[in-house]
Amino acid sequence: MKKEIILTCEPFVNFTSHLLGVAQIGYKSEYSEIYQYTVIPEDIKYLQEKITLLKWGNGLFGSLTWILIFFPNYLNLKNKAEMVEYFQLLNDALEQKSFNNFKTRYREAFAKLQNWLEPGINSELFAYKTEIKRISEIYLNNYERFLSEVWPIEEKKIQAKIVILNQKLAKLDYIALWEKLTKLTFKYDRYEITLSSGIKNGPSANSLGYEKNWFYYDADPDWLIKFLSHETGTHILVDLIKEMMPSGEGNEVPADFQIWYNGYENLCSFYNQVVLKEAGLVHNYGMPEYDSESFMAIYERLFSADSTITAKKLFERGISEYKRGLSAKR
Repeated sequence: MKKEIILTCEPFVNFTSHLLGVAQIGYKSEYSEIYQYTVIPEDIKYLQEKITLLKWGNGLFGSLTWILIFFPNYLNLKNKAEMVEYFQLLNDALEQKSFNNFKTRYREAFAKLQNWLEPGINSELFAYKTEIKRISEIYLNNYERFLSEVWPIEEKKIQAKIVILNQKLAKLDYIALWEKLTKLTFKYDRYEITLSSGIKNGPSANSLGYEKNWFYYDADPDWLIKFLSHETGTHILVDLIKEMMPSGEGNEVPADFQIWYNGYENLCSFYNQVVLKEAGLVHNYGMPEYDSESFMAIYERLFSADSTITAKKLFERGISEYKRGLSAKR
């Protein structure tokens, strides 16, 4: 049975995107001007004041990004009642300084997330009890207006784009190509890509879990189709970075995190050249923010010297050679 990449359009993920876009959390676009009137002004002001806690990018997250954006997006809270339950359980956990009931309620989701990265829920959150309570209220106070005035407009735009992208995806079998290349198995039968409109100019390709990713809907279709393959690679190879990246102490970012993360993204891009060629497409996207020119040259050289090299060895040696190059420049 073919493992499929499925495009979805979900109200809650778009609502999260809506609040981020209106408040311009880490990025700016005309979305804020169009829909600013639908969010309570005091709520916009508060979100903007807490930007460092909520924004994310290049593998790094604010202290509240995961619990207030990524995890509820992964759950895809279906309605106002589910939102109330989520935020009530979360705020109760902070009052009691125990996440036991919260984890019990969402145990299935937590179990699945072990296939991805360690869920961002720990005692650090207790220090943000006031901020989480206030942002919980912002979610609940602005949801119904989003549903009535914004969602009917934005859903039509996204669904129209899904039709176009599905026509392209129907001819491709990315997961099978990645499994063949890496000799690894994608752990689920479907890989869900949820699309939203409020994150224009913000981070796209936001991995919510092993089997779920979050993209801006109106990106260039050619880039998006190719980057869906790239993201399939980052997921099928995720155990490499989990196994090999040095650990930080406590809640600290691991040593040399950005080097390892950049190397991982570029390894996936390197392998994606093969996958896209097999799919009849041309790899023509760059990732300068990850120093792709340096890493891709290193991977090309190592692979040319030994075409049987495993992904693990290529990653490890690539990081080592990149670090030597940095030391030589100092």
